[in-house]
Amino acid sequence: MCPAIHSAGISVLGRNPPDILPSYFSDPNTPSLIALLNNAKKNGIEKIAIYDSFRAGFDIDIKEDLVLAYEYLRILELIDTNVFKFLKNNLKLSIKKTNLNNNRSFKITKRG
Repeated sequence: MCPAIHSAGISVLGRNPPDILPSYFSDPNTPSLIALLNNAKKNGIEKIAIYDSFRAGFDIDIKEDLVLAYEYLRILELIDTNVFKFLKNNLKLSIKKTNLNNNRSFKITKRG
């Protein structure tokens, strides 16, 4: 499994066999990464591989993810990628800190 880059979620999940554990993407109380690991331990499953990948760790399912992906691609100078080019041409949002002392406190604003 590959943890999500900025949550306790899962971006990529592979299972062998496919039904060894259920998915926990919609658990109302526990983030999916924690729920899956807890259930694996409870069921005696010890062979778990964590694939810690910066690129694969992005869940691109909410607008915050898109803005962060764009900024990281720009910072890492991955500007020749199709993803970067698409975001540069189509993303009309940017990120702005809301608290000078806290990098985790930000809001998404219109770019411009």
